[in-house]
Amino acid sequence: MALKTGESKSFFCFYFFRNFINLIFPPGICRICGTKVNYGLPQICFSCLKKIQKVKEPFCNICGRAMAETAEIGVCGDCLKEPPSYEKHISLYLYEGAIREMVLAYKVLKRYPFYRIFGKSIAKNVKNKMGNIAFDLVAFIPTPFIRRIMRGFSPAELIAKKCGRELNLPVKNILKLKKRTKPQKNLGAKERKENLKGAFDCKEDLRGKNVLLIDDIFTTGTTIEEASRILKKCGAKVYAATFAIRKKREIDLPSIED
Repeated sequence: MALKTGESKSFFCFYFFRNFINLIFPPGICRICGTKVNYGLPQICFSCLKKIQKVKEPFCNICGRAMAETAEIGVCGDCLKEPPSYEKHISLYLYEGAIREMVLAYKVLKRYPFYRIFGKSIAKNVKNKMGNIAFDLVAFIPTPFIRRIMRGFSPAELIAKKCGRELNLPVKNILKLKKRTKPQKNLGAKERKENLKGAFDCKEDLRGKNVLLIDDIFTTGTTIEEASRILKKCGAKVYAATFAIRKKREIDLPSIED
């Protein structure tokens, strides 16, 4: 039976869309549970996608980490003991399961279109939780030159640019790396801090500026803290936002992100 003109167009549109999706996210096995998938984000079954967990209250009003439900104040012990250089950090999802696979697909498998999802999600979270702050610009964590060449893009920069467009804010490359650092992925909390000590530099006059600092994930918080410290020295008030945050008890476990 021959297809009518309208049906024919719909069929070919569906065929093109399906093959386009399969080109970006090839059929295979769910990277989490092993179930066969026709396509996914990226190769993640819908069952695992449903298990994505957002950051829920109670969480620290400064660093954004989860706190015990019995906590009497809105600031965690770490932030009380050693206040961060940033005013506040917010994150949207827990770095586990499908969210972890999406971030790794973006950075390791070079599925760079994910920056749109990450950037738009961060911007929405900023509007919801920092809507009362008049930001002057968006900054981002720079990628070391060699890693940028190997990947072909700078993960935090693409996310920041999408976030800036969503928030109608200028995005500026004001943070510079002034020393060669090791990949953070194989380092524990203390080693990460030592690795990034003195790594960033900024020559901008940021007096009176509210800066929104963007990165993909918040692990130990060392990267955000060191970058914020430098921006604060230049006169800025720094507010940080990431797509996902790692649970504190998992910080010293082996990881493959950087």
